[in-house]
Amino acid sequence: MVKEPLFTVHWSLHARANLKDIYDYIKTDSPQNAIKVVGKMVRLSMSLSYLPFRYAECPELPTKNKIYRKVNYASYKIVYRVKRSRVEILSIFHSSKNPEKLKALRKVKA
Repeated sequence: MVKEPLFTVHWSLHARANLKDIYDYIKTDSPQNAIKVVGKMVRLSMSLSYLPFRYAECPELPTKNKIYRKVNYASYKIVYRVKRSRVEILSIFHSSKNPEKLKALRKVKA
């Protein structure tokens, strides 16, 4: 029996652009790996519709309700926000980037 998701997942335009950039970057070396990596990121994000709070709070974006979370995959971090019955994918970034830039994600619309 398949359970109905409790949350809907929405991608911000910023996160969609990040995903395309990641695909384009990896594709230059290996189109197959680009498909594999991007596909895994999409599946990970869609799995958040069931248990969005299972991943760690994003320490760069602390809140009282701990709504900002992140999923680590390979060298990337998927940063998302949980609001009511929505999971909003805000950004995907390489872990070597400056985490201070994450603070701007509070203003991203999904």
